Order: sequence, then C-alpha cells, then structure tokens
Amino acid sequence: MSEPEQDPTSAAPPEGSHESDGRTISTADRSSTPKWIAALVVTTVFAAGAGWLVADRSTTKDLGEPVASEDSTDDVSVVDAAEVDADAAGMPSWLFSLTATGGTFTANELNPNIGTLTLTGTSADTTGFTDRPVRDAVSFGTDKLPGAWPQMFADSDPNAVLVTRDADGTRNTYVLELSSPTIDGTALTFQVAAIEGEDHSSQVPGMTTRQATVPPATFGEVALFIDSVTPPGPHWVCLTGTEGNQTQINPPAPIPFDSWTSKAATQFEAQCVANKGTPAVLGSSQ
Repeated sequence: MSEPEQDPTSAAPPEGSHESDGRTISTADRSSTPKWIAALVVTTVFAAGAGWLVADRSTTKDLGEPVASEDSTDDVSVVDAAEVDADAAGMPSWLFSLTATGGTFTANELNPNIGTLTLTGTSADTTGFTDRPVRDAVSFGTDKLPGAWPQMFADSDPNAVLVTRDADGTRNTYVLELSSPTIDGTALTFQVAAIEGEDHSSQVPGMTTRQATVPPATFGEVALFIDSVTPPGPHWVCLTGTEGNQTQINPPAPIPFDSWTSKAATQFEAQCVANKGTPAVLGSSQ
C-alpha cells in the first residue's frame, strides 16, 4: 500500500523555528520582540523630555533671573545691592609715593645688587592713591612710614621704583625691593635689592628685559614709588600713653579681629596690658 501524500500545511516547522502548544514561533519573531520594546521606551522617554523642556521654558523669566515655578515656596535670600558691591570691591589697594632732595647707596661687599639706600631731605608727607577701579587719595606723615611698615607689608616686602635726577638733569630709573625702613629726622633708610626683569615680550609687544641695576653711590633729587598694599580688615592694636597723646603700637603682623574672646585676642590683650597699654580694635564698628 502506498503511503498517503503529506499535507503541505502539516510539514515540519522550518529551520530556525519550533513548535509550542501547537503554534510555530520563529526565532526571527522572538528576536524582534526586544526591538519593539526598546523603540517603545525610547519614544516614551523622548516624549517625556520634550514635555519637560516645554514646561521648563514656559516658566523662564527675563534673562538673569532664576527659573522657578510661580507657586514655588522655597525661601530665597534677598541681598542688598550695596552690600554686594561692597563685598565685590573689598578693601582698596593703595600705592605710595614720596620725594627727597638726594640720597646715597652703599652696596653689600659680597653682593653688589643689594645694599643700603638712604634718602635725605624727604618730603614731610607721603602720598597714597588707590588702585583702580577705586578713585581715592590720602597723605600721611613720612615719619609714620617705618612704624606702619610691618602692618602694611606683613605678607611680603614691596617693590618700588626709584627715579633719580643727576646734576646735569639726566634721569635714571631703578626697580628695587624695599625692606626694614628706619627714619632719622628727614633721612629715610631702606635695605634694598635690585630686581631682575623677565621676558614678557609675548604678552606686550616691544617689552624688553630689564637688568638688575642699583643706584649710584650718591644722587640728587629723587621720587620713590612704592608697590601696593591692601590694609587689613578689623584688627588689633595697642595704645600707650595718656589720652590725647597716645602712641599706636602694631604687632609684627596684623592680628585679625574675630571676636572678643578668640585665642589671638586674649593673647594680644595680655601682651598689651603687660606693656601698660590699652588694647583696641581698628576698622570695626563694634
């Protein structure tokens, strides 16, 4: 007996498929399922992101103002504009200048680029002016300069430019580092070191390097311009003498005023009182 013909519809599942519960599932169909899920997820995320973007932009105010919803209840600190300006400006930086009728320079025996500079016939007052953008000018007695020096330049010795004029009218300029000023009448003395320049021609075309040069042994009229200083904020000083005739004694370096009971304040008060002085705070409204 011949075998019956096989129904094409009942043929074995094609390669790459299998039967499950009477159904034929191709591996191609199964592998495509995650792609549909991934596509759905991407579409959902995109739609949510677009909705967020539109909602966020709808609450944006003028440029420079924070983005916030109208019903926001977060506490926001309001800062006074004047206070912001004061904080941004900080303490002004001061530069100083003084003049003298002449002077001398004595070089160190081992290093001719350092030595002792003495200005004679110094001006009674030293002029101070602020660094930009602040516009201000002051003057104070040149005889006060040595006493204020430790406080003014506690962090580092200042740089200075000394401009001399010879008897024939020739002017010369010297760039120096100043330290340890003393004064005797109108003679103001510094320990100085000549400053060696560096090559900055790439920053400002035309600049040339300046060699370390010290003043001559004697010279005529001079003008001295001293590097900037930023005065300290509230700080401690010690006042000695009777009222109306008090002398201010500054510590070797400024002692900031943090509080009346800080360790630094307590130590300074004790030292001041031991020297029969009265501790005080400058630069504070307290």
